[in-house]
This record gives sequence, C-alpha cells and structure tokens, in this order.
Amino acid sequence: MLDNQCDNQPVVHASDDPAADYAIRLPNAFINRCFADIFPKIKSELRGTLFDEELGATLTWELSEEPELISPKASPEMVCYLVISVEVEGKKTAGAVVYLHDHLYFFEKSNGYYLKFSGSPYIQLFPSDEFLLIVLRNKMSDVISVINKILSVVLIPRDVPDFFTTMPPMYIHSFPYNAPAATGFALRSFYFRNNIAQHTLSDNEPRVLGLHESVESERGEYDDVFRVQISHHLLETVITEKFWDPMPKEFAEEGALIRLLSFNLEMEDDYLALMVELGGRVRADVPGFDPEWSVDFKAPLDVRLKVFVAEDKTIRIKYDETHFPGFDLVANNQWAALYENLIPGLAKMIASEVGGAMVSNVTDVVGDIDEFLFELPAETFDIGDKSVTVFPHMTDIRSYSIDGSYYLNFAGVMNTSVNTR
Repeated sequence: MLDNQCDNQPVVHASDDPAADYAIRLPNAFINRCFADIFPKIKSELRGTLFDEELGATLTWELSEEPELISPKASPEMVCYLVISVEVEGKKTAGAVVYLHDHLYFFEKSNGYYLKFSGSPYIQLFPSDEFLLIVLRNKMSDVISVINKILSVVLIPRDVPDFFTTMPPMYIHSFPYNAPAATGFALRSFYFRNNIAQHTLSDNEPRVLGLHESVESERGEYDDVFRVQISHHLLETVITEKFWDPMPKEFAEEGALIRLLSFNLEMEDDYLALMVELGGRVRADVPGFDPEWSVDFKAPLDVRLKVFVAEDKTIRIKYDETHFPGFDLVANNQWAALYENLIPGLAKMIASEVGGAMVSNVTDVVGDIDEFLFELPAETFDIGDKSVTVFPHMTDIRSYSIDGSYYLNFAGVMNTSVNTR
C-alpha cells in the first residue's frame, strides 16, 4: 500500500494537519539513535562476499559505521559508508571507501511498516576506481538487501491501538518542524477515524485544563524519542464507550435522586478528567405534603483518571481521585420552604445526607476503574545468525496542543536485544 517513493508523497507540516486521530512521530535524531544503538550488536552481519560471474570478480564489503538519516528536502534520505575490496583470480586488485546516498521509502509487512533503500543510490568511491564501481553496481542489490536489515530497527506498527474498532488506511509522511537541522524532520504515520476531507479543526474544540499545557513547538527532550499521539476527539470517544456508556446515570438514597447528565473530557499532563454535569432533587417523606428541593451543583463532578505505563509496558487508565462539588438546596414548593422555617438546620442535615450519598455512590461506580488502553508490542526480525527484538517502551506521558487541537502524547524509546539463533 505504501510502496511508492517518498518523493512522490505529499509533505505535510504539523500545523497543516492538527486533526489526525492517531499518529506516530519518529524524529531523525530518534531514528539515528536507534541505528547507533543496534549497529555494534549486529555489525558482524552487515558484510558479505559476493561473486560477479560476468567479471570473474569477488567483492568483499562491510558497513563501516551506522547509517544516518537526513532530510535535506523534507523527504527521508540515508547516507552510509562501506569498505570494499575486489579480487580477480585470487589476487586483490583494489580497495576503497564507498559513500552511499539514497532515498528511503516504506514497505508494508504483516506486522508493520519499515524503511527501505530505494535501490538506486548515489555512489562515490574514495579513491575513485572505475572497475570497483562497476563490480559494486553489479552487486548493489545484494548489498542493499543486507543494509536494509538495520533499517528494520525503526518499527512503525501496522495496527493502531486495540481500542480502534476499524482500521482505515494509514498515511506516512516526512515533514519539517522548527528544530535544529539534525533533528528537524520526522517521519509521521497517522490516520483519521472519519473521512479526511470532513474532519476539520472545527470538529475538535474541547475544554482543556491549561495549567501545565505544553506547546508543540517547544520540543526540547522530545527531539530524540518517538511519540505516539492520540487526539482529544478520539479519547473522548474511547472514554464514552469504555466508561460513560456503561456507567449508571442516576442513584437514589434517603429521598435524594442524583443524576449524571453529561460529561466533558479535559486533559492535564498524564491525567484525564471527566467533568460530569450533575442534577438532582430531594424529597422528604412527609405524608400529604411532599416537600421537595432541587440540588443546585456549583461545579461539575471532577473524576480524575491517571494514564500510566504498567509493569508489563502496556498503557492503562486507572481511577485516581474525585473532586466533589459544593451545592445548594433550593426549595421547589411551599412545603419545602415551610419545613425549613419550622425546623432549624433542616437544609444542612439534608445536604449532609445528600453529600454522603453522592460520595459513596460515585466512589462505588468509578473507584474500580483500571483498564487497558493500548500497547505497542515487541517485534523480532532476523539478520544473518542474529535474532533482533525491538521493544517499544514509553517513558513520558503528557497532554499538549497543536493549533487549538489537543493530544495525549506518549514519548518513548525502542530498546533492542540481540541473540544468536
């Protein structure tokens, strides 16, 4: 699906696309750090000996240092260096250092998207040698097939997190942002739950806490980590399906009826806040009179859910705390007003009972929330006699905004382990 050249893919700046439901961003510095981490562990496999039957020449080559991702024109490109030598009839004819520079593109496998050399790199030899160049060009596809293995350490998961009910096509772009040149480009995969043309910025206007809101242009420590982003729009849908819809919407106790009317989702750092609008009334059991009060809540019920990395490396949502609003009792009929006058402190007594009932019932409803949200699973690939496993590991969770749209952002690293098969 994504096997076309990156040169032919549109380049999208972050501010041009604020409404994607889900995205993975891979800054150049992060990708290059992955290469630097894995290279010493698999260097022995990044070499080979190839025989050119047409020329009767044997090419010996090895990747001398880790490749580097660059993006001079907002499309991903790779540079790397080889050391080569050629033998003809058992005699070494020459050797050289080879500079390769090539565009990258994406190819799809069952478990994800991977970077890959385009197959027609720019080649420069030091010192220049026409015969070596001909031999190398003849065997370049074999060399590149091995070099591509190191690119597999940069994994873009094919499947989006488990709470997505459908899997529309994903889109992958390379785009610039305001950062130093070494880290100023990122590969980004993303998709929209709705049709792209219909999903505009106006669809995403949530109420969001701003106390610790970070700004997208202030990247700092995010330059060399990968980032998974989930939009406020999609999180609100997930919270509705997982928590709000199954939740009891009213409870009654001691003549009080409290209703949960609606909620807004707010985001602050690694917390999600369900701001629940409440309504209610209280009736006293007095035969023939039925005094009734409305419960006038002064603020929404604030239920805090913490998003965290569990010990098994999955991302979970867990109940943290609830802030209960104050409220007033407002007499709904003349009997309520009469009883307030006849019995001093009646309103305070009723309010105490209502408050206690609200605390116990709400805590019963939300106190056990501890739900799996998503995970990025480990992936394994083979190179030579080595087996490489890549472990995505989240290290930071916080909320931030892009041009008025809000995301929950997960930053992380990709750890690797290498074993002999």
